[in-house]
Amino acid sequence: MKWIAVAVGVISVLVHFLVLRKEFPVHDADGEGIILISGTSSGIGRAACGWLAERHPRMTLYCGVRREVEGSPFDLPNVKQIILDITNKEHYGVFQEIAQAKKPLIAVVNNAGINDMETFELLGVERLRTVLEVNVIGTYQLTQASLPLIRETKGRVVTVSSVSGLFPGAPLISAYQGSKHCLEAMFDSLRAELTPLDVSVSLINPGFLESSIVTSRKDTTDNTHDDNHQEVVKIYSHVTSESYRSMVDELASATGSMEETCLSIDDAIFSRYPKTRYMTSRLGAIPSWIAGRVFNALPSRLTDILSLRLEPVVYLTRIRALLQQLLGFR
Repeated sequence: MKWIAVAVGVISVLVHFLVLRKEFPVHDADGEGIILISGTSSGIGRAACGWLAERHPRMTLYCGVRREVEGSPFDLPNVKQIILDITNKEHYGVFQEIAQAKKPLIAVVNNAGINDMETFELLGVERLRTVLEVNVIGTYQLTQASLPLIRETKGRVVTVSSVSGLFPGAPLISAYQGSKHCLEAMFDSLRAELTPLDVSVSLINPGFLESSIVTSRKDTTDNTHDDNHQEVVKIYSHVTSESYRSMVDELASATGSMEETCLSIDDAIFSRYPKTRYMTSRLGAIPSWIAGRVFNALPSRLTDILSLRLEPVVYLTRIRALLQQLLGFR
Protein backbone atom coordinates (compact mmCIF):
# COMPACT_ATOMS: atom_id res chain seq x y z
CA MET A 1 0.00 0.00 0.00
CA LYS A 2 2.86 2.35 0.83
CA TRP A 3 4.37 1.96 -2.63
CA ILE A 4 0.99 2.57 -4.26
CA ALA A 5 0.68 5.83 -2.33
CA VAL A 6 4.20 6.85 -3.37
CA ALA A 7 3.46 5.99 -7.02
CA VAL A 8 0.24 8.04 -6.96
CA GLY A 9 2.16 10.96 -5.46
CA VAL A 10 4.89 10.79 -8.10
CA ILE A 11 2.34 10.54 -10.92
CA SER A 12 0.44 13.53 -9.51
CA VAL A 13 3.61 15.63 -9.46
CA LEU A 14 4.53 14.60 -13.01
CA VAL A 15 1.03 15.35 -14.30
CA HIS A 16 1.17 18.78 -12.67
CA PHE A 17 4.56 19.73 -14.09
CA LEU A 18 4.29 18.07 -17.50
CA VAL A 19 0.60 18.45 -18.33
CA LEU A 20 -1.23 20.98 -16.16
CA ARG A 21 1.41 23.72 -16.08
CA LYS A 22 1.05 26.14 -18.95
CA GLU A 23 3.99 28.20 -20.18
CA PHE A 24 3.26 31.75 -21.34
CA PRO A 25 5.37 34.36 -23.15
CA VAL A 26 7.34 36.39 -20.62
CA HIS A 27 7.93 40.11 -20.81
CA ASP A 28 11.37 41.08 -19.59
CA ALA A 29 10.95 42.19 -15.97
CA ASP A 30 13.89 44.56 -16.48
CA GLY A 31 12.61 45.82 -19.82
CA GLU A 32 10.16 48.53 -20.77
CA GLY A 33 6.41 48.18 -20.66
CA ILE A 34 3.20 49.54 -19.17
CA ILE A 35 1.19 48.05 -16.32
CA LEU A 36 -2.27 49.48 -15.60
CA ILE A 37 -3.69 49.07 -12.08
CA SER A 38 -7.14 50.22 -10.97
CA GLY A 39 -8.08 51.23 -7.44
CA THR A 40 -4.69 52.47 -6.21
CA SER A 41 -5.76 55.16 -3.74
CA SER A 42 -5.12 52.79 -0.82
CA GLY A 43 -4.80 49.17 0.23
CA ILE A 44 -3.67 46.42 -2.12
CA GLY A 45 -3.71 48.62 -5.22
CA ARG A 46 -1.48 51.27 -3.72
CA ALA A 47 0.90 48.70 -2.23
CA ALA A 48 1.13 46.79 -5.52
CA CYS A 49 1.75 49.95 -7.52
CA GLY A 50 4.64 50.98 -5.28
CA TRP A 51 6.01 47.42 -5.16
CA LEU A 52 6.04 46.96 -8.94
CA ALA A 53 7.40 50.45 -9.61
CA GLU A 54 10.32 49.99 -7.23
CA ARG A 55 11.25 46.49 -8.41
CA HIS A 56 10.80 47.15 -12.12
CA PRO A 57 12.09 50.72 -12.60
CA ARG A 58 11.89 50.58 -16.42
CA MET A 59 8.20 49.69 -16.30
CA THR A 60 5.68 52.53 -16.36
CA LEU A 61 2.87 52.10 -13.83
CA TYR A 62 -0.46 53.69 -14.71
CA CYS A 63 -2.08 53.87 -11.28
CA GLY A 64 -5.79 54.65 -11.37
CA VAL A 65 -7.76 56.59 -8.76
CA ARG A 66 -11.40 57.69 -8.99
CA ARG A 67 -10.83 61.33 -8.10
CA GLU A 68 -7.97 63.79 -8.07
CA VAL A 69 -7.97 63.96 -4.27
CA GLU A 70 -7.68 60.20 -3.75
CA GLY A 71 -4.22 59.05 -2.76
CA SER A 72 -1.09 61.16 -2.64
CA PRO A 73 1.12 60.97 -5.76
CA PHE A 74 3.93 58.43 -5.63
CA ASP A 75 7.39 59.90 -5.41
CA LEU A 76 8.58 57.54 -8.13
CA PRO A 77 9.54 58.62 -11.67
CA ASN A 78 7.94 55.59 -13.35
CA VAL A 79 4.49 56.03 -11.75
CA LYS A 80 1.80 57.94 -13.59
CA GLN A 81 -1.31 58.57 -11.51
CA ILE A 82 -4.43 58.73 -13.68
CA ILE A 83 -8.10 59.44 -13.04
CA LEU A 84 -9.84 56.12 -13.61
CA ASP A 85 -13.34 55.45 -12.37
CA ILE A 86 -13.91 51.99 -13.81
CA THR A 87 -17.67 52.61 -14.02
CA ASN A 88 -17.11 55.65 -16.26
CA LYS A 89 -16.23 54.73 -19.85
CA GLU A 90 -15.15 58.32 -20.53
CA HIS A 91 -12.04 57.51 -18.51
CA TYR A 92 -11.14 54.67 -20.89
CA GLY A 93 -9.38 57.12 -23.16
CA VAL A 94 -6.29 56.01 -21.26
CA PHE A 95 -6.11 53.02 -23.62
CA GLN A 96 -5.77 55.34 -26.61
CA GLU A 97 -2.92 57.05 -24.80
CA ILE A 98 -1.28 53.70 -24.07
CA ALA A 99 -1.75 52.56 -27.69
CA GLN A 100 0.13 55.64 -28.88
CA ALA A 101 2.96 55.10 -26.42
CA LYS A 102 6.12 53.37 -27.55
CA LYS A 103 5.85 50.81 -24.77
CA PRO A 104 3.63 47.69 -24.79
CA LEU A 105 0.79 47.19 -22.32
CA ILE A 106 1.98 44.01 -20.63
CA ALA A 107 -0.63 43.71 -17.86
CA VAL A 108 -3.88 45.07 -16.54
CA VAL A 109 -4.46 44.57 -12.82
CA ASN A 110 -8.10 44.82 -11.76
CA ASN A 111 -8.08 45.91 -8.14
CA ALA A 112 -10.85 48.50 -7.75
CA GLY A 113 -13.69 47.28 -5.56
CA ILE A 114 -16.10 48.24 -2.78
CA ASN A 115 -17.95 46.51 0.04
CA ASP A 116 -21.31 47.04 1.72
CA MET A 117 -21.83 45.05 4.90
CA GLU A 118 -25.51 44.56 5.70
CA THR A 119 -28.10 41.86 6.29
CA PHE A 120 -29.76 40.59 3.12
CA GLU A 121 -33.18 41.89 4.20
CA LEU A 122 -31.98 45.43 4.95
CA LEU A 123 -29.62 45.84 2.00
CA GLY A 124 -31.44 48.07 -0.46
CA VAL A 125 -31.42 47.24 -4.16
CA GLU A 126 -29.60 50.48 -4.98
CA ARG A 127 -26.80 49.58 -2.57
CA LEU A 128 -26.60 46.12 -4.12
CA ARG A 129 -26.55 47.64 -7.59
CA THR A 130 -23.68 49.97 -6.61
CA VAL A 131 -21.55 47.05 -5.40
CA LEU A 132 -22.23 45.04 -8.56
CA GLU A 133 -21.68 48.06 -10.80
CA VAL A 134 -18.17 48.56 -9.43
CA ASN A 135 -17.02 45.04 -8.57
CA VAL A 136 -18.52 43.22 -11.56
CA ILE A 137 -19.60 45.53 -14.40
CA GLY A 138 -16.75 48.02 -13.96
CA THR A 139 -14.14 45.27 -13.77
CA TYR A 140 -15.68 43.53 -16.79
CA GLN A 141 -15.71 46.61 -19.02
CA LEU A 142 -12.20 47.74 -18.00
CA THR A 143 -10.84 44.29 -18.87
CA GLN A 144 -12.83 44.23 -22.10
CA ALA A 145 -11.40 47.61 -23.14
CA SER A 146 -7.85 46.40 -22.45
CA LEU A 147 -8.05 43.14 -24.41
CA PRO A 148 -7.13 44.40 -27.90
CA LEU A 149 -3.82 45.72 -26.53
CA ILE A 150 -3.29 42.75 -24.20
CA ARG A 151 -3.86 40.25 -27.04
CA GLU A 152 -1.44 42.13 -29.25
CA THR A 153 1.35 41.99 -26.66
CA LYS A 154 0.41 38.55 -25.25
CA GLY A 155 0.18 40.26 -21.89
CA ARG A 156 -1.45 39.31 -18.62
CA VAL A 157 -4.84 39.91 -16.99
CA VAL A 158 -4.65 39.88 -13.19
CA THR A 159 -7.78 40.35 -11.08
CA VAL A 160 -7.82 40.88 -7.33
CA SER A 161 -10.83 38.95 -6.06
CA SER A 162 -11.13 37.58 -2.51
CA VAL A 163 -11.18 34.29 -0.67
CA SER A 164 -14.86 35.06 -0.09
CA GLY A 165 -15.34 34.40 -3.79
CA LEU A 166 -14.29 30.79 -3.19
CA PHE A 167 -15.95 30.22 0.19
CA PRO A 168 -19.50 29.26 1.13
CA GLY A 169 -21.76 32.19 2.05
CA ALA A 170 -21.11 34.26 5.17
CA PRO A 171 -23.44 36.62 7.04
CA LEU A 172 -23.66 40.33 6.17
CA ILE A 173 -21.67 40.23 2.93
CA SER A 174 -24.22 38.91 0.43
CA ALA A 175 -23.56 41.76 -2.02
CA TYR A 176 -19.76 41.70 -1.72
CA GLN A 177 -19.46 37.92 -1.68
CA GLY A 178 -21.92 37.55 -4.53
CA SER A 179 -19.86 39.97 -6.62
CA LYS A 180 -16.67 38.03 -5.88
CA HIS A 181 -18.23 34.68 -6.80
CA CYS A 182 -19.29 36.32 -10.05
CA LEU A 183 -15.72 37.51 -10.70
CA GLU A 184 -14.38 34.00 -10.14
CA ALA A 185 -16.69 32.48 -12.75
CA MET A 186 -16.30 35.39 -15.15
CA PHE A 187 -12.50 35.25 -15.23
CA ASP A 188 -12.45 31.45 -15.32
CA SER A 189 -14.41 31.80 -18.56
CA LEU A 190 -12.05 34.49 -19.86
CA ARG A 191 -9.03 32.32 -19.03
CA ALA A 192 -10.41 29.46 -21.12
CA GLU A 193 -10.89 31.86 -24.05
CA LEU A 194 -7.47 33.53 -23.83
CA THR A 195 -5.17 30.62 -22.94
CA PRO A 196 -4.96 29.41 -26.58
CA LEU A 197 -3.93 32.99 -27.49
CA ASP A 198 -1.03 32.87 -25.00
CA VAL A 199 -2.64 35.44 -22.71
CA SER A 200 -2.53 34.50 -19.03
CA VAL A 201 -5.47 35.22 -16.72
CA SER A 202 -4.86 34.98 -12.96
CA LEU A 203 -7.02 35.60 -9.91
CA ILE A 204 -5.59 36.86 -6.61
CA ASN A 205 -7.58 35.69 -3.58
CA PRO A 206 -6.45 37.52 -0.45
CA GLY A 207 -7.97 37.02 2.99
CA PHE A 208 -8.13 39.89 5.46
CA LEU A 209 -5.59 42.58 4.64
CA GLU A 210 -4.90 46.07 5.91
CA SER A 211 -7.01 47.70 3.23
CA SER A 212 -9.99 49.95 2.68
CA ILE A 213 -12.15 46.89 1.95
CA VAL A 214 -11.53 45.69 5.52
CA THR A 215 -12.26 49.18 6.84
CA SER A 216 -15.50 49.32 4.90
CA ARG A 217 -16.49 46.00 6.42
CA LYS A 218 -16.28 47.52 9.88
CA ASP A 219 -17.77 50.88 8.92
CA THR A 220 -20.84 49.43 7.26
CA THR A 221 -21.38 46.99 10.12
CA ASP A 222 -21.49 49.93 12.50
CA ASN A 223 -23.96 51.69 10.23
CA THR A 224 -26.53 48.91 10.54
CA HIS A 225 -27.59 50.55 13.80
CA ASP A 226 -28.12 53.90 12.06
CA ASP A 227 -30.83 52.37 9.88
CA ASN A 228 -34.53 53.09 10.45
CA HIS A 229 -35.32 49.39 10.60
CA GLN A 230 -34.49 48.83 14.26
CA GLU A 231 -37.05 46.09 14.68
CA VAL A 232 -35.55 44.10 11.83
CA VAL A 233 -32.06 44.76 13.19
CA LYS A 234 -33.14 43.23 16.51
CA ILE A 235 -34.46 40.15 14.75
CA TYR A 236 -30.99 39.62 13.26
CA SER A 237 -29.20 40.28 16.55
CA HIS A 238 -27.17 37.08 16.09
CA VAL A 239 -25.18 38.93 13.39
CA THR A 240 -25.85 42.60 14.25
CA SER A 241 -25.08 42.45 17.98
CA GLU A 242 -22.13 44.29 19.48
CA SER A 243 -20.44 41.00 20.43
CA TYR A 244 -20.63 39.60 16.89
CA ARG A 245 -19.45 42.88 15.38
CA SER A 246 -16.54 42.96 17.83
CA MET A 247 -15.43 39.50 16.73
CA VAL A 248 -15.65 40.50 13.06
CA ASP A 249 -13.62 43.64 13.83
CA GLU A 250 -11.01 41.62 15.72
CA LEU A 251 -10.56 39.18 12.84
CA ALA A 252 -10.41 42.04 10.34
CA SER A 253 -7.76 43.84 12.39
CA ALA A 254 -5.59 40.69 12.52
CA THR A 255 -4.46 41.53 9.03
CA GLY A 256 -1.95 39.70 6.92
CA SER A 257 1.04 41.23 5.22
CA MET A 258 0.64 43.02 1.90
CA GLU A 259 3.99 41.58 0.82
CA GLU A 260 2.66 38.12 -0.02
CA THR A 261 -0.15 39.58 -2.12
CA CYS A 262 2.23 41.95 -3.94
CA LEU A 263 4.58 39.04 -4.63
CA SER A 264 1.67 37.08 -6.09
CA ILE A 265 0.68 39.95 -8.38
CA ASP A 266 4.32 40.26 -9.48
CA ASP A 267 4.48 36.52 -10.19
CA ALA A 268 1.20 36.60 -12.12
CA ILE A 269 2.65 39.31 -14.38
CA PHE A 270 6.22 38.09 -14.90
CA SER A 271 6.33 34.33 -14.23
CA ARG A 272 6.81 31.91 -17.11
CA TYR A 273 4.30 29.62 -15.40
CA PRO A 274 1.72 31.91 -13.76
CA LYS A 275 -0.87 30.29 -11.54
CA THR A 276 -4.57 30.51 -12.26
CA ARG A 277 -5.18 31.45 -8.60
CA TYR A 278 -3.07 32.82 -5.77
CA MET A 279 -4.54 32.49 -2.27
CA THR A 280 -2.73 34.92 0.02
CA SER A 281 -2.68 36.22 3.60
CA ARG A 282 -4.95 34.89 6.35
CA LEU A 283 -8.42 34.67 7.79
CA GLY A 284 -7.58 35.58 11.35
CA ALA A 285 -4.94 33.02 12.35
CA ILE A 286 -5.66 30.60 9.52
CA PRO A 287 -3.80 30.85 6.19
CA SER A 288 -6.30 31.47 3.40
CA TRP A 289 -5.29 28.40 1.39
CA ILE A 290 -5.95 26.15 4.40
CA ALA A 291 -9.24 27.86 5.27
CA GLY A 292 -10.37 27.53 1.67
CA ARG A 293 -9.77 23.80 1.47
CA VAL A 294 -11.31 23.11 4.88
CA PHE A 295 -14.44 25.23 4.42
CA ASN A 296 -15.17 23.89 0.94
CA ALA A 297 -14.85 20.30 2.17
CA LEU A 298 -17.40 20.80 4.96
CA PRO A 299 -21.18 20.36 4.64
CA SER A 300 -23.05 23.63 4.07
CA ARG A 301 -24.98 23.32 7.34
CA LEU A 302 -21.71 23.11 9.24
CA THR A 303 -20.19 26.14 7.50
CA ASP A 304 -23.38 28.05 8.38
CA ILE A 305 -22.80 27.24 12.04
CA LEU A 306 -19.10 28.15 11.90
CA SER A 307 -19.82 31.49 10.23
CA LEU A 308 -22.06 32.39 13.17
CA ARG A 309 -19.75 30.97 15.84
CA LEU A 310 -16.57 32.95 15.36
CA GLU A 311 -15.16 32.32 18.84
CA PRO A 312 -12.81 29.43 17.86
CA VAL A 313 -11.21 31.48 15.07
CA VAL A 314 -10.93 34.50 17.36
CA TYR A 315 -9.19 32.40 20.03
CA LEU A 316 -6.76 30.99 17.47
CA THR A 317 -6.07 34.52 16.27
CA ARG A 318 -5.29 35.68 19.80
CA ILE A 319 -2.97 32.72 20.40
CA ARG A 320 -1.17 33.42 17.14
CA ALA A 321 -0.79 37.09 18.04
CA LEU A 322 0.67 36.14 21.43
CA LEU A 323 3.13 33.67 19.90
CA GLN A 324 4.05 36.25 17.28
CA GLN A 325 4.82 38.75 20.02
CA LEU A 326 6.84 36.26 22.07
CA LEU A 327 8.70 34.51 19.25
CA GLY A 328 8.89 37.33 16.72
CA PHE A 329 7.60 35.44 13.67
CA ARG A 330 5.40 37.04 11.00
